[in-house]
Amino acid sequence: PWGLRNHKFFVMKVKGQVVSSCKLYTVELTCRARRFKLGGLGAIYTFAGHRNRGHAYEMIESVIDQCQASQYDGMILYSDIDQLFYEKLGFIAFGAADFTFRLPWHLPPAAGAEANANYFERHHIAAMTAIYSKWQGRQPFAFARSVGYFDYKFFKERFLADHSLLAWPKLQIRFAHDNGTASAYALTETAGSVLRILEVIGSDSGRRELWSAIFEEAYNRQIQKVRGWEAVAAD
Repeated sequence: PWGLRNHKFFVMKVKGQVVSSCKLYTVELTCRARRFKLGGLGAIYTFAGHRNRGHAYEMIESVIDQCQASQYDGMILYSDIDQLFYEKLGFIAFGAADFTFRLPWHLPPAAGAEANANYFERHHIAAMTAIYSKWQGRQPFAFARSVGYFDYKFFKERFLADHSLLAWPKLQIRFAHDNGTASAYALTETAGSVLRILEVIGSDSGRRELWSAIFEEAYNRQIQKVRGWEAVAAD
């Protein structure tokens, strides 16, 4: 399985006690027909009673050393706190663009493809993989995704939605079709009156149809806010 091959969990111990932890994902970035092996750091955490003692810094340094020894081409991480901390470890900050807006209720709903989303199920993976592969080939750079990756994503998200103690919405999916063949897909999630757009992937015409469908659903369900991030802001 993708998770067993590409996901590791690291801990930092002091006197036999775990004080810090993090996850490492192995991902592949494609750029102009070249492939780069990257290590993705995430879920970096230090227990409250052990903070400000350099444990996380030492742990991340060790993970970086292991990635270098394993001939990774680079490392990435996402964090919205303490940028200077990661810069000291050699990371370079890139800009990020999130967006949030309220819907104008005086507008009529627009016609689109599959206005009502379905929950993301395992049988959707084959179509998603085919669409993503075609879309990836047209991008200057993109992360490689396989059937195994989407399978991992499905089981992880479903487990969290079914068992998390926090409110964890199930992923929703809709497709656009061209001559009967799925040409684009959109992943979204809804929590209360907020609709979050995670990604819209596929052909130009398919993405346009999906955006119309997303807003039609938002209008019909009286969604108050739509949120997303830079991956979909370009549309």
